[in-house]
Amino acid sequence: MSLSAEQCEVALEELRAIVNSPHFCHSRRYPAFLSYIVETTLRNQQDLIKERSIGVEVFGRPPDYDTGSDPLVRNAAGEVRKRLQLYYSNPHVERGIEIRLR
Repeated sequence: MSLSAEQCEVALEELRAIVNSPHFCHSRRYPAFLSYIVETTLRNQQDLIKERSIGVEVFGRPPDYDTGSDPLVRNAAGEVRKRLQLYYSNPHVERGIEIRLR
């Protein structure tokens, strides 16, 4: 997926609005997770979006941590999805674009 510079800027503006919203601004973990996903996607490096990579890059886990026994990334993904849903359920949110996690 290759986006124009203008499309990337629109996505980054939406990301800034989301992480500054009441659903995200009181946490360090969830904005960092979402920012990593969006920025990595905008750099067209989706192959780096893996549980282990996120655990290491975003949450400071050691490279050999056991993803099976440490659900941090999976839990964060679920919480970010929930918070995104809350953010976009607000009728005052303009929807030029919508950031979603699959």
